[in-house]
Amino acid sequence: IVMVHGEGGSGGALGIAVGDRILMHEFAIYSVIPPEGCAAILWRDAAKKVYEAAGIGPDDLDVVELHDCFAHNELITYEGLGLCREGEAARFIDDGDNTYGGRIVTNPSGGLLSKGHPLGATGLAQCYELTRQLRGTAQATQVEGARIGLQHNLGLGGACVVTLYRAT
Repeated sequence: IVMVHGEGGSGGALGIAVGDRILMHEFAIYSVIPPEGCAAILWRDAAKKVYEAAGIGPDDLDVVELHDCFAHNELITYEGLGLCREGEAARFIDDGDNTYGGRIVTNPSGGLLSKGHPLGATGLAQCYELTRQLRGTAQATQVEGARIGLQHNLGLGGACVVTLYRAT
C-alpha cells in the first residue's frame, strides 16, 4: 500500500495504491466542536468541503459507511451529510432511500453496532468495507455498480473525519 497526499492539513487529496488499483480520496478533518455545540454542524461542514473538493454532491454517492453509534446519531448524520434534507431523515428511512434499491446504500457492513463498536478500529473497518465495495468484491453485501463511497467517522473529544472514496 502506497499513500500519497496533496495539500494536507485540514483538507486535500489522498491517493492510495493497492496493487494495480488506485482509490482517490478527498477529505476534510476537523478536531473541535463548533461554538454552537452541535456535532452535526461539524460533519456537515466537513462533508461540504469534501463535496466541493471532489466536485460532486451527495446525490453522486453510491455507498456510505457512517458512524451510527446510536440510532439517533444515524438520523442526524443522514441530514448532516446532505443525504436528505433537514428534518427528513425518518422519511429517508421509511422510503427505503438508505438501503439496497434506494438512493444511497448506507452501512452495508451492518454498521458499528454489528461489529461491537470497536473504538479505534471503527475507521479502519469502514475503510475496508468501502474498499471492498468499490473493488466489487463485497459478495453478498455488494452495492451494484458502486463507484463513489463516503466514510463518516467520529472520535472522542469532537473529532470528525469525512472521506470520499472514488474507484478509478
